[in-house]
Amino acid sequence: MAGTAVEAEKTMSEPLSFYMLVKNSERYLDIILSRIAPIADEIILLDSGSEDRTQAIADKWQARWHTRSLDNFRNQRAHALALCQHRYVFFLDSDEIPDPALINHIQSLKNNGFNADAYLLPREWIVLGKPVHSIYPICSPDYPVRLVDKAKVSFSGSTQVHESYSGYQTTAVLSGKVQHYTFHSRNELKQKLHFYARIAAEDLLERGKKSSVYKRVMNPPFAWCKWYFFKQGWRDGQLGLILANYAFRYTFLKYNYISKQQNR
Repeated sequence: MAGTAVEAEKTMSEPLSFYMLVKNSERYLDIILSRIAPIADEIILLDSGSEDRTQAIADKWQARWHTRSLDNFRNQRAHALALCQHRYVFFLDSDEIPDPALINHIQSLKNNGFNADAYLLPREWIVLGKPVHSIYPICSPDYPVRLVDKAKVSFSGSTQVHESYSGYQTTAVLSGKVQHYTFHSRNELKQKLHFYARIAAEDLLERGKKSSVYKRVMNPPFAWCKWYFFKQGWRDGQLGLILANYAFRYTFLKYNYISKQQNR
């Protein structure tokens, strides 16, 4: 009976697509999809090479499974958005867990009508298992766009790594929040540091930006000071120092990669 009631409510409300980019995303996927399933009229997972139980969990929740090699996050999101059949699209990262208040608000919007082109979502960052005030280049909480009218948005002008929608005219803030769990170990932090720095460098190169000795020498310590002192990393104790070092190394690696590409 409960399942019948959910299906009846979906039929009477504005249809909603949900998508997620995944790769070896089994850690949180089941709990995320269990909360998304009651409000989503379709669930789309775009995979870039999972080797764990991600697809099995997707099948459990009757998600549509698609694959695409990851070149950058901007293009990956644009492809996922194009796969969505409905006008309104909600999306999360595979390590963002929505709370019940958020799900209830989206259901209310489905029932009563969406009145904005894009909706911002309060997001709290959890790093190495602890809440933080900042992690380069984000302050916590932040408010990323997470629900859009796909007829009103595009990725025109977006960067490759910190991809964002544009084109919308009106916005609103969703009630509730997600908790974003990232960097579960120091080793994962190190691995992703190199990955994100390389993509950020490729984005700067695409936009015609250049490296220099000055940038490689001065920008990393400036990033450390900015994110430890001005972005209040100091409030996070030892973890704040770890993340200030992350900001330093990210900035150095980014400009060092650009320099190598320039000198080829």
